Amino acid sequence: MIQTMIIDDEYLIRERLKQFVEWEQLGFELAGEAEDGEEALGLLEEAAIPMQLALVDINMPMIDGLEFARRAKEIHPGLHIIFLTGYSDFDYVKTALRLGAANYILKPIDMDELAETLIKVRTTIREEELKLSHSTALAEELIVAYDSSRSSFIMRLLDSSASMQELERKEGLNRYCPQFSEGALIIAVASVDRPSEVNGDPDRYPSSYAEQVPEQAKDGLAILAEVIQSQQKTEICYDSSGRLVVLASPEILLEEAWSKAVERIQSTAGVLMTVGISSDCSTADADRGYQEAVLAMRHKAVFGRGRIIKYDELPTEWKPFQLGGIREQLLIDLRLGNPEDAAGRIHELFSRFTANPTHIDQLYYMVYELTAMLNVYAEEQQIEMTEDEAAALNAAAAVDHLEMPDQIEVWINARLMSLYARSESQKKSSSARLVETAKAYIDANYSNAELDLPAISQNLHINANYLSRIFKTESGLSVTEYVTLCRMNRAKELLISGYRNVEYIAAQTGYADPHYFSKCFKKHYRVPPSKFSV
Repeated sequence: MIQTMIIDDEYLIRERLKQFVEWEQLGFELAGEAEDGEEALGLLEEAAIPMQLALVDINMPMIDGLEFARRAKEIHPGLHIIFLTGYSDFDYVKTALRLGAANYILKPIDMDELAETLIKVRTTIREEELKLSHSTALAEELIVAYDSSRSSFIMRLLDSSASMQELERKEGLNRYCPQFSEGALIIAVASVDRPSEVNGDPDRYPSSYAEQVPEQAKDGLAILAEVIQSQQKTEICYDSSGRLVVLASPEILLEEAWSKAVERIQSTAGVLMTVGISSDCSTADADRGYQEAVLAMRHKAVFGRGRIIKYDELPTEWKPFQLGGIREQLLIDLRLGNPEDAAGRIHELFSRFTANPTHIDQLYYMVYELTAMLNVYAEEQQIEMTEDEAAALNAAAAVDHLEMPDQIEVWINARLMSLYARSESQKKSSSARLVETAKAYIDANYSNAELDLPAISQNLHINANYLSRIFKTESGLSVTEYVTLCRMNRAKELLISGYRNVEYIAAQTGYADPHYFSKCFKKHYRVPPSKFSV
């Protein structure tokens, strides 16, 4: 079907064209409509399938039909245009034809005439498509489209949630993987290993190394794909994480070839690669084989990088070691202000795993406890985390992305230190806010002769000793010194304003005894109030 759009600022004309033209019978599909040229240009850019024909009114607001045609042809030179014009617009027809208009239709529109014009345009478009079908460029596009469809089918075959029907599975196998229509197969998943020096933002884990797509990773996967494709009865594609997925017949002994390829990748591309291999499966349960291959590949955390790991060789029975209340121990360390002790415990835990590796699930269990501890600590300390930060504290995602125990340990400790630093910063900020509140209270009440530390702390509902300590730390003055400073500043203001009655000034600044006020004033300004001058 030829993708078609209608562009006219008159709603009734657009509706009449949509209703009274047999678009589908003529081989056209109405894919969009617009009331002016500006909106139409936006539709052209957004169209999932390129527009091939536009019916355009010449006289429109904003961007008229002629300007639309000029711009559209620059962006989509293959777009065909039929202009709709009134008698008063006839002077524009020559310009329209120079812009490559396929034809023009006079208003009011004769539907028979429009149908004839559409048939002519359809013939022209079909002839152009036929020419393009023989070009090398289109042939390459068709190959890419086929490869994309084949990869999409294979990944649906391996997706346990895809619910592929039996008929769809058989038709897809016959079309894309006829060698696997019957019999057993094995699934392999190859992943480029993250270098040990690659570290992530402590507030979120980085994407998998392959997802970052450095050139070395692409080169490594390309070498392995080349080796696999040289073998018979194999198919390859890439999954959503950028890993190479291989379907192969069990009778093809690929392990030796894969081992050589992994060595070659390390020597030429400078990267390590781990390959996980499933047990035998069939196309009916290929999703199980894919999951087995991924699980085997992830056991690089147990057996090390740069290996070929078979699912059949994974431990079936293993006894998890107990974590011995590690979560509470770490929380106590952090509460007591000892993050280094907490980091030491985490290192001991990972060293224990590395010294006696068992199963990847043990690592998931450990990381779950550690991320749970971090979540508890963040909530306990009322640390506000962004959506990305909160999502990153996910044990399964952290293991899957960071892959190796040493990198997970680095990330966990970095995250722990980041949260601890933010907690300490918040505590300092809390103290500062409390001191500012106390200052504001003093500023408003220093004229009260009974204002002192106990009275202030009682009003603010905090412990007097605690207030005294943080006030001195944050402001550099004791509470008494700050009260005196406020009173002396006010006394100075009154004297400058012309007030000379010492008793009045003393009463205004919180001193019940004028003689004591004079003594304090002289101590502060080194002159009695009676002799103070600016």
